[in-house]
Amino acid sequence: MCKEEDYAFLNVPGEPSVTAETSTPEGDDGLKQQDDRQERVHQRLEMEQREQEKRKELEEQRRDFQRRVLTQDLGLDPSTDNEKLNQLLMKL
Repeated sequence: MCKEEDYAFLNVPGEPSVTAETSTPEGDDGLKQQDDRQERVHQRLEMEQREQEKRKELEEQRRDFQRRVLTQDLGLDPSTDNEKLNQLLMKL
């Protein structure tokens, strides 16, 4: 005797067909687990993006601090762009 899955594969009209709910042994639980997994992946990606943005912001703050300290140490005018200062910052 054939199972419902066999008839669904053959697409025989008038025979029982397999739906998404009956095609997985877990039924709704399988779909819920998949949704949970996708949600965790989505949350992890968002968290990684926030961490990357935070690292970028911290790096920018560090460079600004270095620029201010070097400007003061060298006695330069902070409002002007100085080639010597830019070269020193490149080396850091």
